[in-house]
Amino acid sequence: MIQKMMLKKIQSYIPVSELERESRPSEMVVCFDGDNVRTWADFTDDVSKVRRYLEDRENVPWIIHCEDSYYFMVGLLAMLQGGRKALVTANRQEAFIKEIQKPGYGFLTDEPFAGAALIQDVLRDTESDGRWNTFDKNNAPMVMYTSGTTGEPKMVSKKFCQFENELFELVKVFGDGWVDRKVYSTVNHHHIYGLLFTVLLPTATGLPYRRRRIDYPGELVSIAGEAAVIASSPAYLKRLAADAEQPIPFKTTPIIYSSGGPLPEEVARKCEGLTGYWTTEIYGSTETGGIAYRQSKNGPIWTPFEVCKMSIGENDCLNVKSSYILEPEGFTTGDLVDIYDDGRFLLKGRADSIVKIEEKRISLPEVENRLKQTGLVQDVRVVPMVGKRQYLAAAIVLNAEGRNKFANQPKLEINNFFKAHLSQYLENTVTPKKWRYLEELPQDTQGKIKMRDIQALFNLPESKNFKILKMHREPGALSLKLVFPADSDFYDGHFPTFKLLPAVAQVDMVAVLAHALLGTPWAIQKIQRTKFCHPVLPDTVANLEMSYNAELGKVQFSYTNESGRVLSTGSLLMQMNA
Repeated sequence: MIQKMMLKKIQSYIPVSELERESRPSEMVVCFDGDNVRTWADFTDDVSKVRRYLEDRENVPWIIHCEDSYYFMVGLLAMLQGGRKALVTANRQEAFIKEIQKPGYGFLTDEPFAGAALIQDVLRDTESDGRWNTFDKNNAPMVMYTSGTTGEPKMVSKKFCQFENELFELVKVFGDGWVDRKVYSTVNHHHIYGLLFTVLLPTATGLPYRRRRIDYPGELVSIAGEAAVIASSPAYLKRLAADAEQPIPFKTTPIIYSSGGPLPEEVARKCEGLTGYWTTEIYGSTETGGIAYRQSKNGPIWTPFEVCKMSIGENDCLNVKSSYILEPEGFTTGDLVDIYDDGRFLLKGRADSIVKIEEKRISLPEVENRLKQTGLVQDVRVVPMVGKRQYLAAAIVLNAEGRNKFANQPKLEINNFFKAHLSQYLENTVTPKKWRYLEELPQDTQGKIKMRDIQALFNLPESKNFKILKMHREPGALSLKLVFPADSDFYDGHFPTFKLLPAVAQVDMVAVLAHALLGTPWAIQKIQRTKFCHPVLPDTVANLEMSYNAELGKVQFSYTNESGRVLSTGSLLMQMNA
């Protein structure tokens, strides 16, 4: 059905701000979810409905967060056409929304949220007035939020013309390869890369996109029959490389992009073996947009987009000027570079990656690269820590060879192996003093690895009672993958003949982790509405989701197993004066 409704050739590029109701055939597929499609006629009517709803209200700035890409694009375009300032937030955690929502701000979303307008209700209850507005891209304000490498929320103000200018460049460089394809995404469209590649580019070029993200590597098999463009991330591609054992039988070789962080060459190589395509990486930031691109099979050098002019700015960092950076002086990144005569460049790490340990300067990427030289490391981040004195700590994700080599070995022996390797190149004072071995480094949906989250892991005292395998932290919310080893003290003395993780241990873990990673008070005032549904056996992997409402002092939690079965749920009222 979808194939028949798709146009035979890609539409000529039409800037989003200049689209008219008659710009596309009314039956053209805009997006799909299985066999359910929304056409251009549906899209224009839905934008009209939401725009009319917004115009009937005094709110000028509107926060928008919709997990459904179609609802997001409808809401965003309605805001732009209605002269509303769009605040694009990457998460809808209560603590974060309260931080950015000022008096008079509206909030449009597709999931229930106190005080927010639900876009499904707006579309159901509002009549289309048949109007479709173009808008002035130079006076259409937007705000995006980014955490950067520190994890602290940062507001980045934009004009829509910046996105339009970048879309034109992307179509120039990549557009020919997109003909007759559908667009899929594993990333969040609330970040600039996802916004551009997964909703704005399809809207500007007339290509259909899937409404929901691809969350798991196994889902790629279900689209193997399609000609696909896939906007992905290092985090997703690392999982694909680790989990997939057989090549995915794509009928047409997909085109795959990655952004948000460096993609290890070995992961790109493995993914080419699985998909047939060597991933194209995009380098950029929320502030700069896309700066350059590469395929690492051709080496580590980046090719800038034609409109991006490179120079070396303060502290030997890359300065970028382009048609989608409004400041005439450009933007100076935090990345150290070598720029070659032909304009291409090599990234050498971040300026803040040079630290002093006991008065000795050391490059964190240098330590990371030495660890990768063992051939046993898929991913690693080395971070500075401060205790009685400053030291380094290393968080490591082993590759398949590393997992095989160290299977069943005690952690101390693994530590000693890497220490011995580093001792060939580095002085003892600058080798890591603490080590963690994870399944995945803490990162967001864009693959950004946050130094403060890795540091938070090391600030937790290491315990034989539990092990953290993965962590994802947002303002007021935490997601962890944990395992409770059979020799954990939690199992001693409670059920001598049949070991189960006691309820009190599960609650205690929530309190400990919430205090350490969400900043809650230490003491529990009251345990509310707890329910223990299924036993947690020794060596069981459990996913722990927590959220913290600071105003109420309440922590809500849920343990599930790997298949999604609920193990326990509940809420804790913390002692606010503790």
